[in-house]
Amino acid sequence: MNDRLQCSEVLWQLCLMIFGLAIRQLRERARLNASGALGVLLLLTSFADASPCPLTLVSGEVDQNTIVLTLRNAGKLAIRGVEFNCAPLHPRAKNAQAGDCREQNALFFPGTTGTVSYAYAGRVPQTMLVSVVSITLSDGFVWKPSRHDTCRVLKITPRKIRK
Repeated sequence: MNDRLQCSEVLWQLCLMIFGLAIRQLRERARLNASGALGVLLLLTSFADASPCPLTLVSGEVDQNTIVLTLRNAGKLAIRGVEFNCAPLHPRAKNAQAGDCREQNALFFPGTTGTVSYAYAGRVPQTMLVSVVSITLSDGFVWKPSRHDTCRVLKITPRKIRK
């Protein structure tokens, strides 16, 4: 983990040097004022540290007692574990809770598509929202979505109530 932090610090310093040079050239050519150059720098740095979701939720199905998800590993490392939030869109009971949708000992290689299924306690199938809570990569790193790095949320509608 220390190596990862040191590496990211070095990359960050390198990015700042490159952006600094780019800003100087932009100012010389376009005659930007200091606030314009700062705006360009902030815009460019917002893209520098992006870490997209390593998992894509492709599709899903829900019936009386199971939720089936098809997912794709979009990252560069194998995925060893996944945890989802499987919640009914409009809970019919006041005490309805999200389902326990997690694969603690999974293995999804980069670029491959896999299918997982989970028990669903509902008697009547209902529309579900599935979102990623955390992803454990093969190097032990646990990736969690943030406000800036999000994963696709999947809305699954049972076949009987699709319009």
